Amino acid sequence: MSRIDEEDLVLGAIAKIKANYNTKIAAINAEKSDSATLKELNSSAYYFIDFPDAAPAYDPVLCYQIIVESTESPIQSSSALITVGLLLTFADELVADSDVTYQREARYRRALKELIKENVAPTFLGKIADYPGLPRRINGQNYYTAVVGFTMDMAN
Repeated sequence: MSRIDEEDLVLGAIAKIKANYNTKIAAINAEKSDSATLKELNSSAYYFIDFPDAAPAYDPVLCYQIIVESTESPIQSSSALITVGLLLTFADELVADSDVTYQREARYRRALKELIKENVAPTFLGKIADYPGLPRRINGQNYYTAVVGFTMDMAN
């Protein structure tokens, strides 16, 4: 069995999600056709870990984080469990308990989960989970976050 390259696997999945993101957003907007419209991502609106503390240059922005947990055993081959977190941050003028803000957050999470299912190799895809996103205020603007994570199981 050939060794799977962690870097190629993770960055390949992220690249596929990026490439198909705006098409997914357009489909959800067309399906819902209401005031809770989602925004497409600028091709430069992707960050590893997080955007700077200043207000992001784009709205929305997609940040991704990667956690690798390796296991070694003399009895079986080594393996790695990779968790990838996708954090989509968007500006909203409304208050945190607004229905429209919630609808946008839920739809962004939906888009991310569907993109993961459609673009991460099923051989490696493990659990997909939602995580709570915390609102933050930067330079007088409210930002909300839709957070989805997924695991990939690599057997070396």
